[in-house]
Parts: sequence; C-alpha cells; structure tokens
Amino acid sequence: MRRAGNHCATPTEVQNALPALVRGLPEKKAFAVEVRLAVAEATCAGPSGLAETGRRLEHTALARARTLVTPSAPVADGHGRTED
Repeated sequence: MRRAGNHCATPTEVQNALPALVRGLPEKKAFAVEVRLAVAEATCAGPSGLAETGRRLEHTALARARTLVTPSAPVADGHGRTED
C-alpha cells in the first residue's frame, strides 16, 4: 500500500490510523477519506495475493459448512445467496 502512495503499509495499519485521519473532519470529508483508503486497500489486495487467499478460505469454509449441515438445508455463500 505504501508503494501506491499511502502512508500505511498494511490494511491493519489503515484500520488503526483511520480514527485519527478522520477526527474533526466533516462527515462527508471523513467518508471520502475512508472510501479512498478502502479502494487503495482493495486495489493492493489483488496483486499481493490477499484477494485470492480470501477466496480460497471462503471456498474452504463453505465446503466445510456443507459437511456440517443436513443435505436439505441451503448454505449461504457469504454474499447473501444460498447454494442448494
């Protein structure tokens, strides 16, 4: 993230710094700062492999959940959709 021009190197640093970054700002300006940082975080997640790791973990968790529920019960896919 630092290479993309942010002063924070990781998403955790962003989350920890956010309250201080928006303190005292008008609500719309604070929201704009938060959106800019979220976009930067998402943009950096792809090339870092973090996005793929998240998808793989979600797939693994859903597969495990399917083994724990009865076959007739639908399992949500994490995005509000159910899979039969």
